[in-house]
Parts: sequence; structure tokens; C-alpha cells
Amino acid sequence: MDVKKEAAWAISNATTGGTRDQIDYLIECNSLPPLIKLLDCTDVRIIKVILEGLENILEIGEEDKKIHGKNLYISHIEQAGGLERIENLQQHPNNEIYEGSVKILERFFDAEDDNLSEEDQEIDLPKLPITNVQIPECKFNLNI
Repeated sequence: MDVKKEAAWAISNATTGGTRDQIDYLIECNSLPPLIKLLDCTDVRIIKVILEGLENILEIGEEDKKIHGKNLYISHIEQAGGLERIENLQQHPNNEIYEGSVKILERFFDAEDDNLSEEDQEIDLPKLPITNVQIPECKFNLNI
């Protein structure tokens, strides 16, 4: 397990300030699936490092939207089982891991935070035309 953790650190460090060509090379070397599998480990530091690395990769992929209309790295992460594992991290007891997973899901996967209160969630109701309507006056007699 120590070798896997060191590899996770190395890959994550390579994504920090890495170029598109370097990220592409990491993906071609099939480094994402084992990295993503480590999101299931119990080491909080490793999970945070991996989330940061995935965020770095996805951030570089945002440049693809200008050319291709979508972030091409999203599909690589999804195919490696990353979306499901990142979603599962929303249940992690460590708040930093929870926040990191939510940040990635909201930013790159168009997810919403399921933990928002009802007051924080916007409800899209259809817009109805406002007309001047007379409400009839009702005289109820409840004295029975």
C-alpha cells in the first residue's frame, strides 16, 4: 500500500502546474484507474491529495470546452469509476473530504449539493400572468 500512496503523491504532484501534454501522458499511461481506486482507502491525507490531483486535471480540461465544447477529461474519470467514488465521498466523515468532493461534483459534473435546506433551494415555478381578479366576498356563518 505504501508504494500506491507514493504513486498517488507523484501523480498528484505532476498535475500541479502540469501541462496538457503531461496530463495526456498520465492518462495514456492508464494512471487514472488505480489513482481513483485509492479514493476508497482509509488514509484521509491520500484521499485529499487524490481529490486535489483530479481537480487539477479537470481544471486543465476546462480549456477543452473552448475547442471541443466539453471537458474531455471528465469522460476519462467517469470511465475509471471516478464519478461514483467521488459521489460516495460526500458521505465521508471528514469535512474536508466532503467539501472537496462536493466542489468537484458541482464544478465539473453539474451536481447540486443534496444537503441544502429547503430555504436554500430555488424552486422554478412557471410564471403566471398577473391579472386583476376580483375575489368575491364570502360571508361564512360558523355559528351552528
